[in-house]
Amino acid sequence: MLAEAYSNLGNVYKERNQLAEALAHYRHAVRLKPDFIDGYINLAAALVAAGDLEQAVQAYVTALQYNQVGRCLQIHILIELRFYIYSTKARPFLRHYFWPHVPSVL
Repeated sequence: MLAEAYSNLGNVYKERNQLAEALAHYRHAVRLKPDFIDGYINLAAALVAAGDLEQAVQAYVTALQYNQVGRCLQIHILIELRFYIYSTKARPFLRHYFWPHVPSVL
Protein backbone atom coordinates (compact mmCIF):
# COMPACT_ATOMS: atom_id res chain seq x y z
CA MET A 1 0.00 0.00 0.00
CA LEU A 2 2.87 2.38 0.73
CA ALA A 3 4.35 1.81 -2.75
CA GLU A 4 1.03 2.76 -4.32
CA ALA A 5 0.95 5.96 -2.25
CA TYR A 6 4.40 6.96 -3.49
CA SER A 7 3.39 6.19 -7.06
CA ASN A 8 0.23 8.28 -6.69
CA LEU A 9 2.28 11.16 -5.33
CA GLY A 10 4.56 10.75 -8.34
CA ASN A 11 1.48 11.10 -10.55
CA VAL A 12 0.66 14.42 -8.88
CA TYR A 13 4.18 15.71 -9.48
CA LYS A 14 4.13 14.47 -13.09
CA GLU A 15 0.85 16.28 -13.76
CA ARG A 16 2.49 19.46 -12.43
CA ASN A 17 5.44 18.83 -14.77
CA GLN A 18 7.77 18.41 -11.79
CA LEU A 19 9.50 15.43 -13.34
CA ALA A 20 12.47 15.19 -10.97
CA GLU A 21 10.13 14.85 -8.00
CA ALA A 22 7.86 12.45 -9.89
CA LEU A 23 10.81 10.24 -10.84
CA ALA A 24 12.08 10.17 -7.27
CA HIS A 25 8.67 9.03 -5.99
CA TYR A 26 8.22 6.39 -8.70
CA ARG A 27 11.70 5.02 -8.02
CA HIS A 28 10.96 4.88 -4.32
CA ALA A 29 7.70 3.06 -5.03
CA VAL A 30 9.40 0.30 -7.02
CA ARG A 31 12.14 -0.02 -4.40
CA LEU A 32 9.44 -0.62 -1.79
CA LYS A 33 7.62 -3.12 -3.98
CA PRO A 34 9.92 -4.58 -6.67
CA ASP A 35 7.06 -6.39 -8.46
CA PHE A 36 4.90 -3.23 -8.71
CA ILE A 37 4.08 -3.25 -12.42
CA ASP A 38 2.11 0.02 -12.38
CA GLY A 39 5.01 1.68 -10.60
CA TYR A 40 7.38 0.69 -13.41
CA ILE A 41 4.89 1.84 -16.04
CA ASN A 42 4.53 5.22 -14.30
CA LEU A 43 8.30 5.49 -13.95
CA ALA A 44 8.78 4.69 -17.63
CA ALA A 45 6.18 7.25 -18.73
CA ALA A 46 7.88 9.94 -16.65
CA LEU A 47 11.26 8.96 -18.10
CA VAL A 48 9.82 9.29 -21.61
CA ALA A 49 8.50 12.74 -20.68
CA ALA A 50 11.96 13.63 -19.36
CA GLY A 51 13.54 12.43 -22.62
CA ASP A 52 15.41 9.50 -21.07
CA LEU A 53 14.25 6.81 -23.47
CA GLU A 54 16.93 4.27 -22.60
CA GLN A 55 15.96 4.25 -18.93
CA ALA A 56 12.28 4.19 -19.94
CA VAL A 57 12.91 1.04 -21.96
CA GLN A 58 14.62 -0.53 -18.94
CA ALA A 59 11.64 0.29 -16.72
CA TYR A 60 9.28 -1.25 -19.28
CA VAL A 61 11.49 -4.34 -19.53
CA THR A 62 11.26 -4.75 -15.76
CA ALA A 63 7.47 -4.42 -15.91
CA LEU A 64 7.36 -7.07 -18.63
CA GLN A 65 9.47 -9.40 -16.50
CA TYR A 66 6.68 -9.39 -13.92
CA ASN A 67 3.91 -9.59 -16.54
CA GLN A 68 5.34 -11.42 -19.54
CA VAL A 69 2.05 -12.26 -21.16
CA GLY A 70 0.45 -8.87 -20.67
CA ARG A 71 -0.66 -7.93 -24.19
CA CYS A 72 -2.15 -4.65 -22.92
CA LEU A 73 1.19 -3.79 -21.34
CA GLN A 74 2.97 -4.50 -24.63
CA ILE A 75 0.59 -2.21 -26.50
CA HIS A 76 1.03 0.51 -23.88
CA ILE A 77 4.79 0.33 -24.27
CA LEU A 78 4.63 0.52 -28.05
CA ILE A 79 2.37 3.56 -27.89
CA GLU A 80 4.51 5.29 -25.28
CA LEU A 81 7.68 4.69 -27.26
CA ARG A 82 6.14 5.46 -30.66
CA PHE A 83 8.86 7.95 -31.59
CA TYR A 84 11.63 5.65 -30.42
CA ILE A 85 10.55 2.36 -31.95
CA TYR A 86 11.93 3.02 -35.40
CA SER A 87 15.45 3.82 -34.25
CA THR A 88 18.10 1.21 -34.87
CA LYS A 89 18.84 0.99 -31.16
CA ALA A 90 15.26 0.04 -30.32
CA ARG A 91 14.85 -2.70 -32.92
CA PRO A 92 16.58 -5.53 -31.00
CA PHE A 93 14.55 -4.67 -27.88
CA LEU A 94 11.30 -4.70 -29.81
CA ARG A 95 12.10 -7.91 -31.64
CA HIS A 96 12.99 -9.63 -28.39
CA TYR A 97 10.00 -8.53 -26.32
CA PHE A 98 7.25 -8.04 -28.87
CA TRP A 99 7.89 -10.41 -31.73
CA PRO A 100 5.68 -11.29 -33.63
CA HIS A 101 3.67 -8.17 -32.76
CA VAL A 102 6.29 -5.74 -34.05
CA PRO A 103 5.43 -4.06 -37.34
CA SER A 104 6.98 -5.91 -40.27
CA VAL A 105 9.00 -2.83 -41.27
CA LEU A 106 11.35 -3.54 -38.37
